[in-house]
Amino acid sequence: MRRTSAKRKLVWLTIQDGRPALSLPLVQTLSEGQQFKIISANAQHRGSYMCTALNKVGKAEISFDVDVISL
Repeated sequence: MRRTSAKRKLVWLTIQDGRPALSLPLVQTLSEGQQFKIISANAQHRGSYMCTALNKVGKAEISFDVDVISL
């Protein structure tokens, strides 16, 4: 994502159902929402996630997949 001095809002969502990613247990954001952290990943954290950054200049999105492998 491009850096700008305009104040932004960051929204993290699960792509499968569009619900806020922070509604999942053991998920948090750090650095004013710039970092996404799963504290102790398990099968319910598998899937695709999207971060949307919004400000007066526009909108940017990035998505990523998480897979949890059991040992």
